[in-house]
Amino acid sequence: MRNRYVTNIVTTATTLLLSLGASIGTAASAQSFTPPAAATSTTTMPYSDLVQSQAIAVDSSGNIFFSRPASGILAEKPANGGAEITLYTAPSGGGGYPKGVAANDTYAYLTDYAGHLWQVAIAGGAATDILSSCSGIDNGYLGSQEVAVDGLGNVYVAGNNETTLFKITQAGACSVVSGVTLDANSHVSADAVGDLSYSTNGVLYSMPVGATAGVAVPGTFNSIIGLRADSAGDVFVTTYSGIVEVPFLGGALDGTRAFTVLAGSSQNDVAVAPSGTLYTTDGTNIFKNTLGTTRYSATAVGTASAAQTVTAVFNSTQVLSGIRYAAGAGISTEIVNAGTGSCAIGQSYAPGSTCTINLSFTPQGIGARNGAVILSSASGVIGSIAIAGQGSGAGLVLDPGTQSNVGSAWQSPAGVAVGPSGEVLVSDKTAGTVSYFAPGSTSAVVIATGLTQPGAIAIAADGTAYIATSNGTILQAPYTGAAYGTAAVVVTGLKSPGGIAIGPGGSLYVANTGAGTVLRYPNQSGTRNFAAPSVVGSGFKAPTGLAFDAGGNLYVADASAGSIFKVAGTTTTTVATSLTSPAGVAVDDSGSLYVLQTGIATVLRIPYTNGNYGSNSTTALGNGLTTLASFAADSAGNLYVADSGAPAVISIRRTAGSLNLGRINVGSSSSAQSLSLSNDGDLSLTLGSPLYVASGNTTDFALSNSSSNACSNGGSLISGAACGISGTFTPNVIGTRTETLALSTNAANATAITGAFTGTGINLPKTTLTLTTNPSGTVSYGTNVTATALVAAPTGSTIAPTGTVTFLLNGTSYKVVALSGGTVSAVISGLPGGANTIAASYSGDANYAASSGAPQTITVTLLASTTTFTSSITSATAVPPGSSATLTATVLSSVTGAKPTGTVNFTGSGLTLATATVNPATGVAVVTTTTLPTGVYAITAVYSGDAGFAPSSSASITVSIRTPQFDIGSAPTTLNVSAPGSVGTAFSIVPISGYVGGVDMACSGLPANTQCSFLPATVALNGSTAPQSVQLTIATYTPPPTTVAAWMAPFAALLLLGLWRKRMPRYAMTLACVLIAGAALVSLNGCGGNTASTPKGSSTVTVTLTGTPNGTTTTPANGTGNIVKSFSFTLNVQ
Repeated sequence: MRNRYVTNIVTTATTLLLSLGASIGTAASAQSFTPPAAATSTTTMPYSDLVQSQAIAVDSSGNIFFSRPASGILAEKPANGGAEITLYTAPSGGGGYPKGVAANDTYAYLTDYAGHLWQVAIAGGAATDILSSCSGIDNGYLGSQEVAVDGLGNVYVAGNNETTLFKITQAGACSVVSGVTLDANSHVSADAVGDLSYSTNGVLYSMPVGATAGVAVPGTFNSIIGLRADSAGDVFVTTYSGIVEVPFLGGALDGTRAFTVLAGSSQNDVAVAPSGTLYTTDGTNIFKNTLGTTRYSATAVGTASAAQTVTAVFNSTQVLSGIRYAAGAGISTEIVNAGTGSCAIGQSYAPGSTCTINLSFTPQGIGARNGAVILSSASGVIGSIAIAGQGSGAGLVLDPGTQSNVGSAWQSPAGVAVGPSGEVLVSDKTAGTVSYFAPGSTSAVVIATGLTQPGAIAIAADGTAYIATSNGTILQAPYTGAAYGTAAVVVTGLKSPGGIAIGPGGSLYVANTGAGTVLRYPNQSGTRNFAAPSVVGSGFKAPTGLAFDAGGNLYVADASAGSIFKVAGTTTTTVATSLTSPAGVAVDDSGSLYVLQTGIATVLRIPYTNGNYGSNSTTALGNGLTTLASFAADSAGNLYVADSGAPAVISIRRTAGSLNLGRINVGSSSSAQSLSLSNDGDLSLTLGSPLYVASGNTTDFALSNSSSNACSNGGSLISGAACGISGTFTPNVIGTRTETLALSTNAANATAITGAFTGTGINLPKTTLTLTTNPSGTVSYGTNVTATALVAAPTGSTIAPTGTVTFLLNGTSYKVVALSGGTVSAVISGLPGGANTIAASYSGDANYAASSGAPQTITVTLLASTTTFTSSITSATAVPPGSSATLTATVLSSVTGAKPTGTVNFTGSGLTLATATVNPATGVAVVTTTTLPTGVYAITAVYSGDAGFAPSSSASITVSIRTPQFDIGSAPTTLNVSAPGSVGTAFSIVPISGYVGGVDMACSGLPANTQCSFLPATVALNGSTAPQSVQLTIATYTPPPTTVAAWMAPFAALLLLGLWRKRMPRYAMTLACVLIAGAALVSLNGCGGNTASTPKGSSTVTVTLTGTPNGTTTTPANGTGNIVKSFSFTLNVQ
């Protein structure tokens, strides 16, 4: 049984694919797919111990299933790398030679040559022959060899030397698939929605859903020896010369666009994972083949990874003229040729031939690191492979960052994207253009014009640009390595497409906002297939922004739901809620989220620390933002914001923080404000001692980085955490004053990270700032507080103050608002529990000095939470150690709007047994574990609390985890019996944890001439939980039974006497007879009479029960591991 950590499972890929047609609308009408002239892949060998493996299959979780024909077994290799699991073993001598294998997320299937189709629950259970349901129509099915499953629960089985294809529904109904004729070497496959393909006489046939007969697929294949379909309907044909992909286009298989993805003749079978990964076996090894992409594991910044080999298989004659190592529109310095590959510039390659490139990865920064290797000939690009990796290390960003404008003369900037090399693309909705800024450049180059309201944009790892427009299209602008080509439509029929993104595997993802879906256009062996989109995730209302984390998980901002969703594989989880029209999302290397909220014109940082999102401890980024359209983040943590209201594109350089403390009169002091430091890396950030070296006008500023806020010299910040450096400005002279801090840390996101405090010394009339809050004093968590600042000029002044007011929350800038009419307000939400200080600082202007008002303290009381707890196991039924237990806690509050976050610890016996994260959307924290300790004890769910909710604990639940054995129930303590006479009583044997075995019973300590008996004499337990009753009887005046030897000896002597009599004198004979007769009488004494009496009095009698386990326990059954239990009672003989 595999461990599964579950949060909020919403759907599976099968369900998603069923709604694909309705979700996409007419998107498939104009799309196309051009097969790669050179298909690329990487191959690893995760398993090398599968001796005699033959057929293989894979489920959506990546668990691999395979048969071992010689051993007659169906086995599983878990995706998490655990030990091999034997699911089924065929009985010997029954003709059950395993053949075909298939699997879905519930069952694995195995055919054999004895005509069986075994269905085995993946979670464990007995095998069932479901082909028996076809007994009435199979006409003597001689043997089954091929099996396939679709996403609807249907199973298809083809026979050995049979012509019929059977379909068995999820309900067990069997029918013949009409219009299909098979032969002895036929193969069959099915996709998620039930499209079939099969081979007969070496010809491939396509039979889409609704068709009444198969249609031959154009193309010639070198002996078809296997078929497998992916979730989109593409079929992978295993041949003696390699594996060929036949794309499913226009509702059927298109053999004219078939292409070889893997070359070689050693494959026995192929399985297709939902991700598109191919698993193949050669009979001994299982190979993992990733098509069109390769991924490097997290690698320390500056450290070279192990080399990976990329293989290109050519589908047409090509002369290789170039290999480009790309990082977007730049040249990659992280992905380099490690040498020893065989691909050679100028070499001509024939169809079916291959060459290799060895690549190493050396990340230069933290987070997702994407690149591509592009192969070209004289005719252009012939193939490519997307490279994904993660740079591992600490990061440091500062807020507020230094803001500046990117470009100028914007009319209505709508989309912004940052490429792997730092290049920037900006779309202008009103101008109908897309502009390109080279890395480090401030000059724009227009790469597309005349577009219909271009919006979201994305940059692929090979530099290709993708642009969404308001008329439901996606345009592709190819990058040649030197310049952008003409943008052309590649997708049509979308409904108000929002965000777009390129996944780490090179696939294109589109938020089809109007349809409420996210679509994936796959990278197939190095070429994006725009004719075969699939739906990703579910439960969305109006998805807009898309982003990927360094691990390849997709994040979706949903403006209507006010939530951020995480899509990991086939599981969709809500990670943040109660947001105001979130239209964009980004993720840094710590896992912290950045959310663009159009409703309140902010970019919100939601920290991710210790496995939890701090939704109740967020930070607003950016000053002076108005009407936000989109944003993007680079790997260093810098932000780019498209503000259509300004209109402007704003760069927020967070690797160079800058905090302006305002215009202050010489000799006066500003209010204290903090420059925030955050660790956006995946490793701990070590702060130097000293933390910084200051330069500039150091006498004008008083700085503090005390240990109270974790920014102390020599301290550290865990991944995602933040601290602050506080500063006060007291100018000594008139003019701009700046103190610059060169920070000393182990951050790897930038080569030099600085912070600065600035201010302007003036000698102007003072203003007065009065700060009020509504409500004031003490509020409950979740209450929004409106802060109002009144800025008054000195008495007699005729000019009204202008400028801005910065509202601060706990010393950190919360929002900057332009002053109008002397009064300005800001709504402050998300106040954490405890005392909070709200302050306001007026910037000053050309006529007046800055000022600040008396801070206001708002005390936020934590909201009460309630925690309930359920467990899949209880003390009512004991389970053996290692059993899977699902612990579920629900944390609730009566307050709407705010949601509990944090963790729940499941504790018992003074230990934390498991921990789960609270899903903020549902309040549920759930974990499945197999490591609960042995014993009978109570488990309690303990909620940790967060910035807004108080901790709480649930009622406890007692669990019983015991090794398989038995207990004794209702045992007597005293029995009274008359002599002579008998007495009876009953006790029970209670099986524990599915105990299987026999139990024998015996008495000891009985008084003389007393016997005990049991009915039944032996109890056989078969795994049931039901107690077994045993009747115990004590009988007195019952001497021990006479032994056979005692009475047999005299009679044996008489027999011998007959043999001796001829040799004995008569007197000796007479004496012998007398002696033998006496002995016989003695031996028969006790058969009658009343001499075997039981003495009166009390005795302690012990009943011993000896169990001999078999079948399901780990206790040996050879006697040395027998289970022995007993009970004693007082026997009173009267």
